[in-house]
Amino acid sequence: MLGCLVSCLASPLLATTNAQELKQLACAQHPTTDKVTSHAYEIMYGLFLLPLRSVLHAKVLEIGLGCTMRKGAGMSARLWRAALPDAELWEADSDVSCVQHHAESLRSQHIHSLVGDQRNVTTLQSWLAESGGGFDAVIDDGSHRNADILIAFEQLWPAVKPGGVYFMEDLQMGRHRAWDNSEGRHVVSDVIQAWTEQLLVTSSPFAGLEDRNRRDDGLSGDPRHWKRVGSGQFVHDADAHAAAVRKAHPLPDGVAFIFCQAEACVIGKDARYPLRGRGCGASSPPSAPSLASSARVPPKPPA
Repeated sequence: MLGCLVSCLASPLLATTNAQELKQLACAQHPTTDKVTSHAYEIMYGLFLLPLRSVLHAKVLEIGLGCTMRKGAGMSARLWRAALPDAELWEADSDVSCVQHHAESLRSQHIHSLVGDQRNVTTLQSWLAESGGGFDAVIDDGSHRNADILIAFEQLWPAVKPGGVYFMEDLQMGRHRAWDNSEGRHVVSDVIQAWTEQLLVTSSPFAGLEDRNRRDDGLSGDPRHWKRVGSGQFVHDADAHAAAVRKAHPLPDGVAFIFCQAEACVIGKDARYPLRGRGCGASSPPSAPSLASSARVPPKPPA
């Protein structure tokens, strides 16, 4: 309680009224979720989750019931129920005994429960089958391990409705060896930054320059930063980096925006998806890249 009061008083000027309201809802609950005490996640949830109150039959899935929290499990579930009284809520966790222990409490709040490991593709597909998919929001507050986050995103992102959002919490943990199960190849922070690069630079700037298009005095800028990649073709270091991140972490289909704050990000799905293009014309999108396969971490066997 004291920690929540200190946190509330320490940040009186929040970005939006929704963020203030969400924090007040959280601070009114005891014990209080660490989403607003140890973190300032009311910013992204106020901006992108609280507006779901105006969505008829909104549907939300959270990975992570909080079974390892010292204050007890289910704190964020209570917050989502208070913030979204009419929404269909689903809570998933890998701790079978914990979910069973809290099953009655969840049912009393009209919250559905799911059990399983978020890194297991079969488990994720069973969650979609049981819940029916079609989520307006997915919240990943699960294992915080890099490969787990990306595999879950690959499986669940297609089940997010156009205009929906996908939250990833505690991304700072991906830099710690104990939470990086991708051998440094797919740290989620790096992946998010690669996706952001592709949103900001939508064209391909690294196509290279032909010799005949160069000025007489050679390539512009320091020649040490130009590399020959083919017969008569040069690529600048910055463009080579852009090409590398696009190849390593291609932008998933349907991403409209990425908003990041301290230690967390939210990914928004294009409201026009699966239609494509600005204006009146549209075409079908290409297939989404496989994040699970690129992570090179085999899924665990079903529990």
